[in-house]
Amino acid sequence: MVDCKNMEFNIGQWVKQAREKANKSQEQLALDLGYKGKGTVSAWEKNTNAVPFDKMLEISKITGLPLPYASNGSPSVIVSDPDDGPIKLKLYDVAASCGSGHFNGNYPDLIRTISLTEDAALELFGTANLKDVQMIPPDGDSMEPTIPAKSICFIKTNIDSISSSGIYLFTFQGATFMKRLFLGRGNIIHVSSDNRFYEKGDFTINPDEIHDLVIHGKLWKAMSLDMINLG
Repeated sequence: MVDCKNMEFNIGQWVKQAREKANKSQEQLALDLGYKGKGTVSAWEKNTNAVPFDKMLEISKITGLPLPYASNGSPSVIVSDPDDGPIKLKLYDVAASCGSGHFNGNYPDLIRTISLTEDAALELFGTANLKDVQMIPPDGDSMEPTIPAKSICFIKTNIDSISSSGIYLFTFQGATFMKRLFLGRGNIIHVSSDNRFYEKGDFTINPDEIHDLVIHGKLWKAMSLDMINLG
């Protein structure tokens, strides 16, 4: 596992790698992204301007190169992380199950960090305050259609208890889940899947089992990573 607590991705180099993989010039890629000239892409590759996250998704779809933080990646696109850098989001390798659960110990492991400018954060999330927001990939389809199987989820980690009904990332008896939780009568916690095909996998957590439960956060947003085939 790569220790990325003090690292971030060189997005400019990733853009260049993606463009070259698709055998495109800067101008061609710019046109594919809706820009009139190569200047925007050139500035991205030089890290002069930040790449909006939605444009990173488009580049990935156009070129077939995975997003740098959503794949194993290459050491060549990692650089030292300055202390006063832009907004950072952490990606955890927890394999959060949207199925029967994955055994990952008590807490997820940090595998890498990505950076966003305030403008990109505002465009994507409507806020630049992402202090307690972290990322995690789901595993399975039992929370579809709410959470696509191929997606990146954003969780609010300042929530460590069931404040209201919603989708939570939690570990129970050593297995990590991403499920809908509802606190019912007698303080019994009901755990369910949104995809009712998996209804038989629903279960409850009784009050005397609360000591086996760790809430890592509450799901805030999910971004689909499905590839669109344009021909």
